[in-house]
Amino acid sequence: MRFTNFYTLYSDIVDAISVYNLSVIMPTDDTITGEKAREITAKVEEIEQKIISLRSKLHKESQFNRKMELNIEIKRLEQNKEKLLGGDIE
Repeated sequence: MRFTNFYTLYSDIVDAISVYNLSVIMPTDDTITGEKAREITAKVEEIEQKIISLRSKLHKESQFNRKMELNIEIKRLEQNKEKLLGGDIE
């Protein structure tokens, strides 16, 4: 970490936390930047929120064809999440 001024110190701390948070959900290497880690984490969280929303709609839906459409959309989002995480996480 750089100690030249408080801004660089705090930005390095934020970057380290961001990389750690990403490493919790997927294996990471030492070359990933804090900005990239925050970007990936935000995309994963966005996908997870969409999946949660679709699952709640799925449970409320009564029409079979609409349930199938929602299931297909959920599976597509889960595949996108797997691609984003490198396929290493279940």
